[in-house]
Amino acid sequence: MNLRQLEILRAVVRHRTTLAAAGELAVSQPAVSNALKAMEAQAGFPLFDRINNRLFPTAEAMTLYKESEAIFALHAKLEGRLRDLRENRHGHLALMATPPLAYGLLPRALAAFVRGRPQTRLFFDVRRYEGVIEGVTGRVAELGFALGLSNHVGLAHEVVHRGEMVCVMAPDHPLSAREAVTPADLARHPFIGLERGTRLGEALRDAFARDGVPFGATV
Repeated sequence: MNLRQLEILRAVVRHRTTLAAAGELAVSQPAVSNALKAMEAQAGFPLFDRINNRLFPTAEAMTLYKESEAIFALHAKLEGRLRDLRENRHGHLALMATPPLAYGLLPRALAAFVRGRPQTRLFFDVRRYEGVIEGVTGRVAELGFALGLSNHVGLAHEVVHRGEMVCVMAPDHPLSAREAVTPADLARHPFIGLERGTRLGEALRDAFARDGVPFGATV
């Protein structure tokens, strides 16, 4: 499977239709459809389930999608470096961060950084925790930002902030008057949990386990 095929597969995974994927890649819809057929024939197993004119990636397709992230991150960094050389830019900084930081705190910090260093080109990628670790150890990124970072061989890390997790609810909710909400409090009400496998999701489950309360999220 070549890079162009992987690029098409990743676009279809993101958009769930060949038409939208074709629009992103600036190719025809038949070209995307034919590429998918060729990939499935080459792989020897289906990559998408076709339901109501939408394409849902199989577990195998998601494995290819995740495993190819590092390849495309490296490719994007190489393209950025090429632009730097072409435009005579002197500074280049590659960063990676997990979604809670990448979509919240870091954009403001990066905006201030760029204002003070207009000649610096930033490469900024959003990854899951493991992807950030792999990106820094693989030298795709110079710096990585993650929640709950533990010790890793070959990585130096520094705690830049400590904070508390909060529970969000409607103003008239029975728990809204409390200064703190415990797992036992939440267990008596329907609540929305966080995804398993994420740092925050596992921290939430650990808090329930420490208090001996079953984690029974409704959503």
